[in-house]
Amino acid sequence: MPAAVSWTNRLAPSRIISTAAVAVGLMYTTPVPSVLLPSDSPLASILIQPANADVRAQQKRTYFRFVPKLNEGAAFFKNDLKQAIDKEDWKVVEKAFEEYVSKYNKNDPNQVDATDSYVNVHFYRPMTVFAGSFAERGSSPKTKAMMEQEALFEEAMGTLEGCIKDRKGNGFFAADIKMPTGAAKKKQALESYAKAKAALNEYITIGNSGLMLELNKIETI
Repeated sequence: MPAAVSWTNRLAPSRIISTAAVAVGLMYTTPVPSVLLPSDSPLASILIQPANADVRAQQKRTYFRFVPKLNEGAAFFKNDLKQAIDKEDWKVVEKAFEEYVSKYNKNDPNQVDATDSYVNVHFYRPMTVFAGSFAERGSSPKTKAMMEQEALFEEAMGTLEGCIKDRKGNGFFAADIKMPTGAAKKKQALESYAKAKAALNEYITIGNSGLMLELNKIETI
């Protein structure tokens, strides 16, 4: 897959670039003629990308709603989860995937309407929604690239989940994939963690490229 910097080149505006008064934190709204900047130009990192005002506002709302959850998940992933795998504390790993009731039926408190899990709240959902915020009309190369990494991350986390319980096999009639034991269990967990970490870091790197200046970049692990 191309390095993250290539996405900056592919997504750079080809028609109009607005000048930015970086020193005072203001953006001039008067457009200037299109220019082509090399990817290593100092100006390339400070020029503000033109975008529809509504789209930019939606991106901000999405960022402030979902990125804090992703940051919490990344901190858990980096510290608690890695330590649990190293120590073979499978209870901590199990908690990350454990489903809980998130919504009961308002007319029948004994009926469950929805369930959730830590990985869904702190990884899968925020990664999907945040990636989608970069698509102005249906999709975009950046959204597609981020979602490719989200899929790789989710696949690796699924393999990690397979270390604490049996998993469904591929295909309707496929046999269950049995949970490994002993040394094989930790080996699979460490390999899954490494793949998930690589995918998450690449996702973050792509997301940070071209992020609005007023938003803090997400830290990689």
